[in-house]
Amino acid sequence: MRSLEAFLGRDLFVRMTRALELTEDGANYLPSLREAFDLIASSTQSFIGGDRGRSMTLQCNMAFSVFWLAPRLHRLYALRPWLTLNIVTLI
Repeated sequence: MRSLEAFLGRDLFVRMTRALELTEDGANYLPSLREAFDLIASSTQSFIGGDRGRSMTLQCNMAFSVFWLAPRLHRLYALRPWLTLNIVTLI
């Protein structure tokens, strides 16, 4: 996220001790990003003929995986119970 913010020259998040909050710029940017990622996901799924039995490797830092990702995993698995998620944390 910091790399994206550096590239854009704007802060997208306000960083608090254990939380992130979208800035006004981040909130304005979000709908376009959602639409773009939805299109990429849909196109990819059509291209590969579905995604059942697929695995995904996510590389992130420990804080992100523990404080942001872990509390949301149940929603991911509710939508895609067949997904194998490999989480690689950076040191």
